[in-house]
Amino acid sequence: MGRAGDAATAQATLGRFRVVTLSGVGGVGKTRLALRVAADARSRYRDGAWICELAAVADAAAVPDLLATTLGVQQRLGHTVTDRLVEYLRGRSMLLLLDNCEHVLGAVAGLVDNLVRDCPGLTVLATSREPLGVDGEQILPLQPLPVPPPLTPGGALAAAVVPSVALFCQRATAAAPTFALTEDNVTAVTEICRRLDGLPLALELAATRIRALSPAEIADRLERRLQFLRSGRAGGHRRRLRVGGQVDAGRPHKPCPGAVLHAGDPPGVWPRTARRMLTRP
Repeated sequence: MGRAGDAATAQATLGRFRVVTLSGVGGVGKTRLALRVAADARSRYRDGAWICELAAVADAAAVPDLLATTLGVQQRLGHTVTDRLVEYLRGRSMLLLLDNCEHVLGAVAGLVDNLVRDCPGLTVLATSREPLGVDGEQILPLQPLPVPPPLTPGGALAAAVVPSVALFCQRATAAAPTFALTEDNVTAVTEICRRLDGLPLALELAATRIRALSPAEIADRLERRLQFLRSGRAGGHRRRLRVGGQVDAGRPHKPCPGAVLHAGDPPGVWPRTARRMLTRP
């Protein structure tokens, strides 16, 4: 929501360059946008679009191994994992989405540099809080969603079209179907959006509290916003569905070895599978 322009820019950039990085602060929506862009761009690549989720990688040296596992590339005696990846990818036309690169930046940069240099049909879309720093990389900074100014003229009708407000209301309605943006609560809702700086993840977390609290109560409690938002679910909020594997629009899947599945995102946000290729509807 509110990302049509960013998605169009990313699509156009992927059509011209082979390494594109969506950068921005945590919670700004890099992964969600990257998945949508990969899904829309998949038809350009004969071998589809694949996602390799790196958030759970603790050892930077394991990055090539995780990618090999994701792609189903087998180790061969006398060859490095990177050599095998190059051999596998050299004759393929593929979009590779590397998600959450910032904590293993050096390893990802070295791997991407080798793969792009030796595999002419490979395009890499990365998400990271920092650029990879490889030759030819195109960096697309992702900003938080626009927020309404104080005392937004036009009341609820005008506020409803502001992307941050629209996202909050969508998620609030999903959590509590009776919720609606009205003249009585629009001031509190717009205040929530401003206090959370238009960050999509924070807005979604706040919206889930609408089951128990009014918008005014949520706005009041956002003075201590991190503690408030984190207390919303026992055991913490698992914000992403992550699967090491190929992006798909809706076929059943068997997670590949090492896949990490996190439930909790709103229905319809993520592709229902992430292993088979996105080459058919």
